[in-house]
Amino acid sequence: MPFNAGQLKAIQQRDSSILVSAPAGSGKTKILVSRIIELLKEGYEISDFLVVTFTQAAGHEMKQRLTEELNELVSSPIDDKLKTHLQRQLFNLPHAYITNFHGFCNLLLMKYGYLVGVMPGFEINSDPTMIKKEALQECLNQWIQDKKIRDFLTLYFPGYSLDDFQSLLLSIDDISHSIDHFYDFIEQMLNAYYQNLSSLEDWPLFPYLKSLFYDELTMAMNKLIELQIFCEDNQLVDFYERPDEQTERNQLLPVPFEAYYDYLDERLQALSHNITYDTLISLMKASVERSYTMSWKEVDPSIKATFTKMKTNVFASYQKAVKSYLEKDSADFIQKLNVSSEAINMLLGKGHLLDQFQQAYQQRKKN
Repeated sequence: MPFNAGQLKAIQQRDSSILVSAPAGSGKTKILVSRIIELLKEGYEISDFLVVTFTQAAGHEMKQRLTEELNELVSSPIDDKLKTHLQRQLFNLPHAYITNFHGFCNLLLMKYGYLVGVMPGFEINSDPTMIKKEALQECLNQWIQDKKIRDFLTLYFPGYSLDDFQSLLLSIDDISHSIDHFYDFIEQMLNAYYQNLSSLEDWPLFPYLKSLFYDELTMAMNKLIELQIFCEDNQLVDFYERPDEQTERNQLLPVPFEAYYDYLDERLQALSHNITYDTLISLMKASVERSYTMSWKEVDPSIKATFTKMKTNVFASYQKAVKSYLEKDSADFIQKLNVSSEAINMLLGKGHLLDQFQQAYQQRKKN
Protein backbone atom coordinates (compact mmCIF):
# COMPACT_ATOMS: atom_id res chain seq x y z
CA MET A 1 0.00 0.00 0.00
CA PRO A 2 1.60 3.32 -1.10
CA PHE A 3 2.35 6.07 1.42
CA ASN A 4 0.21 9.19 1.50
CA ALA A 5 1.64 12.71 1.34
CA GLY A 6 1.95 13.07 5.12
CA GLN A 7 3.69 9.72 5.47
CA LEU A 8 6.10 10.51 2.66
CA LYS A 9 6.96 13.81 4.31
CA ALA A 10 7.77 11.98 7.57
CA ILE A 11 10.04 9.59 5.64
CA GLN A 12 11.81 12.14 3.44
CA GLN A 13 12.04 15.27 5.62
CA ARG A 14 15.63 16.14 6.57
CA ASP A 15 17.45 18.68 8.77
CA SER A 16 14.51 19.07 11.17
CA SER A 17 12.75 17.22 13.94
CA ILE A 18 9.76 15.07 13.00
CA LEU A 19 6.77 14.29 15.22
CA VAL A 20 4.35 11.63 14.00
CA SER A 21 1.11 11.47 15.98
CA ALA A 22 -1.33 8.78 14.88
CA PRO A 23 -3.55 6.06 16.43
CA ALA A 24 -2.47 2.46 16.93
CA GLY A 25 -2.34 0.37 13.77
CA SER A 26 -2.01 3.34 11.41
CA GLY A 27 1.53 2.50 10.26
CA LYS A 28 3.86 4.52 12.50
CA THR A 29 6.36 1.64 12.79
CA LYS A 30 6.35 1.15 9.02
CA ILE A 31 7.06 4.86 8.50
CA LEU A 32 9.95 4.79 10.99
CA VAL A 33 11.45 1.68 9.38
CA SER A 34 11.16 3.28 5.92
CA ARG A 35 12.78 6.48 7.20
CA ILE A 36 15.72 4.52 8.64
CA ILE A 37 16.10 2.56 5.38
CA GLU A 38 16.16 5.76 3.34
CA LEU A 39 18.79 7.28 5.62
CA LEU A 40 20.92 4.13 5.35
CA LYS A 41 20.65 4.33 1.54
CA GLU A 42 21.91 7.92 1.81
CA GLY A 43 25.10 6.65 3.48
CA TYR A 44 24.38 6.65 7.21
CA GLU A 45 25.63 3.77 9.37
CA ILE A 46 23.19 1.77 11.52
CA SER A 47 25.45 2.57 14.48
CA ASP A 48 24.56 6.27 13.98
CA PHE A 49 20.97 5.61 15.08
CA LEU A 50 19.36 5.51 18.51
CA VAL A 51 15.89 3.99 18.27
CA VAL A 52 14.07 3.53 21.58
CA THR A 53 10.65 1.98 22.13
CA PHE A 54 8.39 1.55 25.14
CA THR A 55 8.59 -2.24 25.19
CA GLN A 56 11.26 -4.80 24.46
CA ALA A 57 8.89 -6.58 22.08
CA ALA A 58 8.53 -3.42 20.00
CA GLY A 59 12.31 -3.11 19.80
CA HIS A 60 12.63 -6.71 18.57
CA GLU A 61 9.88 -6.07 16.00
CA MET A 62 11.71 -3.00 14.73
CA LYS A 63 14.92 -4.98 14.19
CA GLN A 64 12.98 -7.77 12.49
CA ARG A 65 11.34 -5.38 10.04
CA LEU A 66 14.66 -3.67 9.27
CA THR A 67 16.26 -7.09 8.68
CA GLU A 68 13.50 -8.03 6.21
CA GLU A 69 13.71 -4.70 4.37
CA LEU A 70 17.51 -4.81 4.13
CA ASN A 71 17.50 -8.44 2.91
CA GLU A 72 15.01 -7.51 0.23
CA LEU A 73 17.14 -4.54 -0.86
CA VAL A 74 20.47 -6.39 -1.08
CA SER A 75 18.75 -9.12 -3.11
CA SER A 76 17.49 -6.58 -5.64
CA PRO A 77 19.45 -5.19 -8.63
CA ILE A 78 21.09 -2.16 -6.99
CA ASP A 79 24.48 -0.41 -7.28
CA ASP A 80 27.35 -2.62 -6.01
CA LYS A 81 28.65 0.14 -3.70
CA LEU A 82 25.21 0.60 -2.14
CA LYS A 83 24.77 -3.17 -1.84
CA THR A 84 28.10 -3.50 0.03
CA HIS A 85 27.08 -0.64 2.34
CA LEU A 86 23.68 -2.16 3.09
CA GLN A 87 25.16 -5.62 3.66
CA ARG A 88 27.43 -4.07 6.30
CA GLN A 89 24.37 -2.50 7.99
CA LEU A 90 22.64 -5.86 7.93
CA PHE A 91 25.68 -7.46 9.57
CA ASN A 92 25.82 -4.75 12.27
CA LEU A 93 22.08 -4.60 12.86
CA PRO A 94 22.07 -7.04 15.84
CA HIS A 95 24.38 -4.62 17.69
CA ALA A 96 22.42 -1.47 16.81
CA TYR A 97 20.94 0.78 19.49
CA ILE A 98 17.39 -0.36 18.81
CA THR A 99 15.82 -1.31 22.10
CA ASN A 100 13.39 -0.15 24.78
CA PHE A 101 14.15 2.72 27.17
CA HIS A 102 15.16 0.41 30.02
CA GLY A 103 17.42 -1.58 27.74
CA PHE A 104 19.26 1.50 26.47
CA CYS A 105 19.70 2.93 29.97
CA ASN A 106 20.94 -0.48 31.12
CA LEU A 107 23.50 -0.45 28.31
CA LEU A 108 24.69 3.03 29.30
CA LEU A 109 25.10 1.97 32.93
CA MET A 110 27.00 -1.17 31.91
CA LYS A 111 29.47 0.93 29.91
CA TYR A 112 29.69 4.13 31.91
CA GLY A 113 28.06 3.37 35.26
CA TYR A 114 31.36 3.66 37.11
CA LEU A 115 31.30 7.41 36.38
CA VAL A 116 28.23 7.79 38.62
CA GLY A 117 29.12 5.14 41.19
CA VAL A 118 27.21 2.20 39.64
CA MET A 119 29.47 -0.83 39.50
CA PRO A 120 29.17 -3.80 37.10
CA GLY A 121 26.89 -6.58 38.30
CA PHE A 122 23.98 -4.28 39.20
CA GLU A 123 20.40 -5.51 38.73
CA ILE A 124 17.40 -3.59 37.44
CA ASN A 125 14.39 -3.60 39.74
CA SER A 126 11.39 -3.14 37.46
CA ASP A 127 8.98 -3.25 40.41
CA PRO A 128 9.32 -0.22 42.73
CA THR A 129 7.12 -1.79 45.42
CA MET A 130 9.99 -3.31 47.37
CA ILE A 131 11.98 -0.05 47.36
CA LYS A 132 8.89 1.89 48.43
CA LYS A 133 8.21 -0.47 51.32
CA GLU A 134 11.83 -0.27 52.47
CA ALA A 135 11.73 3.55 52.27
CA LEU A 136 8.44 3.62 54.19
CA GLN A 137 9.81 1.34 56.89
CA GLU A 138 12.80 3.65 57.33
CA CYS A 139 10.40 6.59 57.66
CA LEU A 140 8.30 4.73 60.24
CA ASN A 141 11.38 4.00 62.31
CA GLN A 142 12.03 7.75 62.44
CA TRP A 143 8.39 8.82 62.83
CA ILE A 144 7.71 6.74 65.93
CA GLN A 145 10.45 8.70 67.68
CA ASP A 146 8.37 11.86 67.23
CA LYS A 147 5.66 12.16 69.92
CA LYS A 148 3.28 14.16 67.72
CA ILE A 149 3.45 11.64 64.91
CA ARG A 150 3.30 8.74 67.35
CA ASP A 151 0.13 10.16 68.91
CA PHE A 152 -1.36 10.62 65.41
CA LEU A 153 -0.67 7.01 64.44
CA THR A 154 -1.98 5.70 67.78
CA LEU A 155 -5.21 7.70 67.44
CA TYR A 156 -6.07 6.93 63.82
CA PHE A 157 -4.38 3.54 63.40
CA PRO A 158 -4.71 1.77 66.78
CA GLY A 159 -3.23 -1.64 67.45
CA TYR A 160 0.16 -3.23 67.38
CA SER A 161 0.49 -3.25 63.59
CA LEU A 162 0.72 -0.30 61.22
CA ASP A 163 -0.14 -2.37 58.15
CA ASP A 164 -3.33 -0.39 57.50
CA PHE A 165 -1.43 2.88 57.68
CA GLN A 166 1.26 1.65 55.30
CA SER A 167 -1.32 0.35 52.82
CA LEU A 168 -3.18 3.67 52.95
CA LEU A 169 -0.06 5.76 52.43
CA LEU A 170 1.11 3.64 49.50
CA SER A 171 -2.35 3.86 47.91
CA ILE A 172 -2.46 7.64 48.29
CA ASP A 173 1.06 7.83 46.88
CA ASP A 174 -0.16 6.10 43.71
CA ILE A 175 -3.14 8.46 43.43
CA SER A 176 -1.07 11.58 44.09
CA HIS A 177 0.92 11.13 40.88
CA SER A 178 -2.24 11.48 38.80
CA ILE A 179 -3.11 14.90 40.30
CA ASP A 180 -1.24 17.96 39.01
CA HIS A 181 0.37 19.99 41.80
CA PHE A 182 -0.94 17.52 44.38
CA TYR A 183 0.23 19.40 47.48
CA ASP A 184 -1.23 22.69 46.23
CA PHE A 185 -4.49 20.83 45.65
CA ILE A 186 -4.47 19.51 49.24
CA GLU A 187 -3.79 22.99 50.62
CA GLN A 188 -6.62 24.50 48.58
CA MET A 189 -9.00 21.74 49.67
CA LEU A 190 -8.17 22.27 53.34
CA ASN A 191 -8.62 26.02 53.08
CA ALA A 192 -11.93 25.72 51.23
CA TYR A 193 -13.63 22.85 53.05
CA TYR A 194 -12.10 22.42 56.49
CA GLN A 195 -10.50 25.55 57.90
CA ASN A 196 -11.66 29.00 59.03
CA LEU A 197 -15.38 28.14 59.07
CA SER A 198 -17.56 30.45 61.12
CA SER A 199 -20.88 28.84 60.16
CA LEU A 200 -21.88 25.73 58.25
CA GLU A 201 -24.18 27.75 56.01
CA ASP A 202 -20.98 29.19 54.46
CA TRP A 203 -19.44 25.73 54.09
CA PRO A 204 -18.99 24.99 50.35
CA LEU A 205 -20.32 21.46 50.88
CA PHE A 206 -23.54 22.57 52.62
CA PRO A 207 -25.49 22.80 49.30
CA TYR A 208 -24.32 19.27 48.46
CA LEU A 209 -25.47 18.09 51.88
CA LYS A 210 -28.92 19.56 51.25
CA SER A 211 -28.98 17.98 47.78
CA LEU A 212 -28.03 14.61 49.24
CA PHE A 213 -30.97 14.68 51.67
CA TYR A 214 -33.33 15.96 48.99
CA ASP A 215 -32.44 12.89 46.90
CA GLU A 216 -32.84 10.59 49.91
CA LEU A 217 -36.29 12.04 50.68
CA THR A 218 -37.34 11.74 47.04
CA MET A 219 -36.30 8.10 47.02
CA ALA A 220 -38.23 7.53 50.27
CA MET A 221 -41.31 9.16 48.70
CA ASN A 222 -41.09 6.82 45.72
CA LYS A 223 -40.86 3.83 48.04
CA LEU A 224 -43.88 5.11 49.96
CA ILE A 225 -45.91 5.26 46.74
CA GLU A 226 -44.81 1.70 45.92
CA LEU A 227 -45.96 0.64 49.38
CA GLN A 228 -49.35 2.27 48.82
CA ILE A 229 -49.77 0.44 45.51
CA PHE A 230 -48.88 -2.83 47.25
CA CYS A 231 -51.52 -2.12 49.89
CA GLU A 232 -54.13 -1.35 47.24
CA ASP A 233 -53.35 -4.60 45.41
CA ASN A 234 -53.60 -6.63 48.63
CA GLN A 235 -56.61 -4.89 50.22
CA LEU A 236 -54.60 -3.35 53.04
CA VAL A 237 -56.94 -0.36 53.02
CA ASP A 238 -56.15 0.65 56.61
CA PHE A 239 -52.76 1.93 55.45
CA TYR A 240 -54.18 4.76 53.32
CA GLU A 241 -57.82 5.12 54.44
CA ARG A 242 -59.22 5.42 57.94
CA PRO A 243 -61.51 2.46 58.73
CA ASP A 244 -65.13 3.12 59.74
CA GLU A 245 -64.70 1.49 63.11
CA GLN A 246 -61.78 2.43 65.35
CA THR A 247 -60.98 2.68 69.00
CA GLU A 248 -61.19 6.13 70.52
CA ARG A 249 -57.41 6.24 70.81
CA ASN A 250 -56.82 5.35 67.13
CA GLN A 251 -59.31 7.98 66.06
CA LEU A 252 -56.97 10.65 67.44
CA LEU A 253 -53.99 9.35 65.41
CA PRO A 254 -53.34 10.08 61.71
CA VAL A 255 -53.60 7.63 58.80
CA PRO A 256 -50.21 5.88 58.33
CA PHE A 257 -49.79 6.86 54.68
CA GLU A 258 -50.72 10.48 55.40
CA ALA A 259 -48.28 10.66 58.34
CA TYR A 260 -45.42 9.37 56.21
CA TYR A 261 -46.36 11.52 53.21
CA ASP A 262 -46.67 14.72 55.23
CA TYR A 263 -43.31 14.07 56.92
CA LEU A 264 -41.51 13.61 53.61
CA ASP A 265 -43.32 16.41 51.82
CA GLU A 266 -42.60 18.94 54.58
CA ARG A 267 -38.86 18.24 54.35
CA LEU A 268 -38.79 18.29 50.57
CA GLN A 269 -40.46 21.68 50.64
CA ALA A 270 -38.03 22.98 53.26
CA LEU A 271 -34.98 21.83 51.31
CA SER A 272 -36.20 23.80 48.32
CA HIS A 273 -35.55 27.02 50.29
CA ASN A 274 -32.64 28.55 52.19
CA ILE A 275 -32.34 26.98 55.63
CA THR A 276 -29.70 26.94 58.34
CA TYR A 277 -27.71 23.90 59.36
CA ASP A 278 -29.53 23.81 62.69
CA THR A 279 -32.89 23.81 60.87
CA LEU A 280 -31.65 20.97 58.69
CA ILE A 281 -30.68 19.02 61.80
CA SER A 282 -34.04 19.67 63.43
CA LEU A 283 -35.98 18.55 60.36
CA MET A 284 -33.92 15.49 59.49
CA LYS A 285 -33.62 14.10 63.00
CA ALA A 286 -37.30 14.53 63.90
CA SER A 287 -39.40 11.37 64.01
CA VAL A 288 -42.45 10.61 61.91
CA GLU A 289 -45.69 11.38 63.72
CA ARG A 290 -47.14 8.23 65.25
CA SER A 291 -50.10 6.85 63.28
CA TYR A 292 -52.84 4.43 64.27
CA THR A 293 -52.28 0.68 64.40
CA MET A 294 -53.51 -1.22 61.38
CA SER A 295 -55.75 -4.25 61.72
CA TRP A 296 -54.17 -7.54 60.61
CA LYS A 297 -57.13 -9.85 61.08
CA GLU A 298 -57.49 -12.41 58.29
CA VAL A 299 -54.38 -11.07 56.49
CA ASP A 300 -52.02 -13.63 55.00
CA PRO A 301 -48.78 -13.70 57.10
CA SER A 302 -46.64 -13.52 53.94
CA ILE A 303 -48.42 -10.32 52.88
CA LYS A 304 -47.89 -8.83 56.33
CA ALA A 305 -44.20 -9.78 56.19
CA THR A 306 -43.79 -8.13 52.77
CA PHE A 307 -45.60 -5.01 54.00
CA THR A 308 -43.35 -4.78 57.06
CA LYS A 309 -40.23 -5.11 54.93
CA MET A 310 -41.38 -2.49 52.41
CA LYS A 311 -42.41 -0.11 55.19
CA THR A 312 -38.98 -0.45 56.83
CA ASN A 313 -37.29 0.19 53.48
CA VAL A 314 -39.14 3.48 52.98
CA PHE A 315 -36.91 5.24 55.51
CA ALA A 316 -33.92 2.85 55.72
CA SER A 317 -31.53 4.69 53.39
CA TYR A 318 -32.67 8.12 54.58
CA GLN A 319 -32.15 7.26 58.26
CA LYS A 320 -28.72 5.83 57.48
CA ALA A 321 -27.76 9.11 55.76
CA VAL A 322 -29.00 11.13 58.75
CA LYS A 323 -26.89 9.02 61.09
CA SER A 324 -23.83 9.16 58.84
CA TYR A 325 -23.72 12.81 57.77
CA LEU A 326 -25.36 14.97 60.41
CA GLU A 327 -24.08 16.12 63.77
CA LYS A 328 -26.50 17.36 66.44
CA ASP A 329 -24.56 20.54 67.16
CA SER A 330 -23.13 22.76 64.41
CA ALA A 331 -20.29 23.96 66.66
CA ASP A 332 -19.27 20.35 67.32
CA PHE A 333 -19.32 19.67 63.58
CA ILE A 334 -17.10 22.68 62.85
CA GLN A 335 -14.72 21.47 65.57
CA LYS A 336 -14.62 18.01 63.96
CA LEU A 337 -13.82 19.58 60.59
CA ASN A 338 -10.94 21.47 62.18
CA VAL A 339 -9.63 18.30 63.81
CA SER A 340 -10.00 16.47 60.49
CA SER A 341 -8.02 19.20 58.72
CA GLU A 342 -5.16 18.68 61.18
CA ALA A 343 -5.17 14.94 60.48
CA ILE A 344 -5.31 15.44 56.71
CA ASN A 345 -2.50 17.98 56.87
CA MET A 346 -0.38 15.63 58.99
CA LEU A 347 -0.89 12.84 56.46
CA LEU A 348 -0.97 14.71 53.14
CA GLY A 349 0.30 18.25 53.71
CA LYS A 350 3.48 19.55 52.12
CA GLY A 351 6.46 18.58 54.26
CA HIS A 352 4.54 15.99 56.26
CA LEU A 353 4.21 12.19 56.19
CA LEU A 354 3.41 11.49 52.52
CA ASP A 355 5.85 14.12 51.30
CA GLN A 356 8.59 12.85 53.63
CA PHE A 357 8.02 9.30 52.39
CA GLN A 358 8.16 10.37 48.72
CA GLN A 359 11.39 12.26 49.29
CA ALA A 360 12.88 9.25 51.11
CA TYR A 361 11.82 7.00 48.23
CA GLN A 362 13.45 9.28 45.64
CA GLN A 363 16.63 9.41 47.68
CA ARG A 364 16.65 5.63 48.07
CA LYS A 365 16.31 5.19 44.31
CA LYS A 366 19.38 7.38 43.79
CA ASN A 367 21.35 5.29 46.27
